[in-house]
Amino acid sequence: GIFGIFIASVFLRRLSDLLLLGLFFAIPVTGFVKTFFLITAGYSDRDTAILLTSGVIGLGPIDVILAALYVLWLYEIFVKRTSTLATWKWPDAFAIMLLLAYFFSSWGAPEPQAAWFALIFQVRFVLVYFYVSRRLEWRHLPMLLIALSIVAILESLLAYYQYATGNLVSLALDRGSGTELNTQYVVPGIEQRNRATGTCNESHGFGLFAGLLAQYLLVWMFNRTASRGIRLLASAAFLMIMLALICSFSRSAWLSAAITLSMIWLVYFIWGERQLIVPTIFAGIVGIVLFPWAMTILWERFSTAEGLVDARFEQYPIAWSIWKDHFLFGYGAGNYMWALDTYNRGGALDLPVHNVFLWIGAELGLFGVIAYFGLAVGMMFRAIKYLRKHSHPVSNCALIVLASLGMSLLDGLTDPLYREPVVYMMFWLTLGIGTALERLYRTYPPEQDRSLGIPAATGN
Repeated sequence: GIFGIFIASVFLRRLSDLLLLGLFFAIPVTGFVKTFFLITAGYSDRDTAILLTSGVIGLGPIDVILAALYVLWLYEIFVKRTSTLATWKWPDAFAIMLLLAYFFSSWGAPEPQAAWFALIFQVRFVLVYFYVSRRLEWRHLPMLLIALSIVAILESLLAYYQYATGNLVSLALDRGSGTELNTQYVVPGIEQRNRATGTCNESHGFGLFAGLLAQYLLVWMFNRTASRGIRLLASAAFLMIMLALICSFSRSAWLSAAITLSMIWLVYFIWGERQLIVPTIFAGIVGIVLFPWAMTILWERFSTAEGLVDARFEQYPIAWSIWKDHFLFGYGAGNYMWALDTYNRGGALDLPVHNVFLWIGAELGLFGVIAYFGLAVGMMFRAIKYLRKHSHPVSNCALIVLASLGMSLLDGLTDPLYREPVVYMMFWLTLGIGTALERLYRTYPPEQDRSLGIPAATGN
């Protein structure tokens, strides 16, 4: 606290920028929160494990940074009068609708406390979206890139260590208790494998997180306005996080990342960007060298897919039955596991349905589905609009938005971890960038800082 006051005093004019940079760096520890009321609520181990994903009341670095950012914003509005209240944007309607879906789903839920936990959990991410969508400027983009590059490198090193030793695989779940640090649940077919989890709750969430990081890094690798140093940093981080993605053993993340990363490459190829040639050749050489190791893991994982895929399909009619009986407002946010106590009569997997569409429908009903997918799909169409302006630097940001949201939706077809805290932070950060595209396009100045490939900072 004392150090924070010192920093605030010395860098008061740039404190908002420093805190926003801190927010970017804090993304990997989004799930590291001190949870309240969970232990004393009397939930079983099964229910507690799910609640850590659907949401609990807690306090962590993200919450402290967010509070400081909003206090400074209000200070600029009402005291310094150098900023204004945010204007209304159409994605805000879907974000508010999603919060209302969480609120109304708590009515009649068997465990209303879990529903309120989930609502408060959701508010944190909507606040991140709202701040980024209104406050992100061109001068913040190198901060974001450098932060995500360093995050990717550190997450990769941790993932390699977890894969090689089996230690620290439950770093996020353990949170200092010392009881779960080196343990993880068993996945049929790869029981003896150490799966990388990074700072996520589990390996599938880490696979999705690694893939989302790769979207950002690949775009900056191919960004012709960026300097050589920036592209080299992004290239190194990209290769490291791709290897870490393999160590996650997440098939859904592998497939969705392969599709969306290929889409990014194809878009740059269509644009006629020659700078993708050298990175592509280099990545191909690295891929050839690592092919035997990677192919062993890929073959092992997909060869065990049949039984697990069938088990996931068995969950779908159960989730549909829950949603059908509670069509408008759902069974209750965070209440899916209690719904299974009534609806799972056939012995299907005692886990959330491995399909985001059905899980949201079962918990939040039609309102939740419209809000979540309306926001994500609407933002993707918004990004496509700015892709057509490929001569303008904003098109690179639009491509990140399109690819990242596309990967989230593709992964969600067979995986339920869209609300894993670190993954969810990346999702709402991307939505914030997508909403800011119009302002970024309108405020792009002609002067360029060639050392970073973005406009030079102006003002205070």
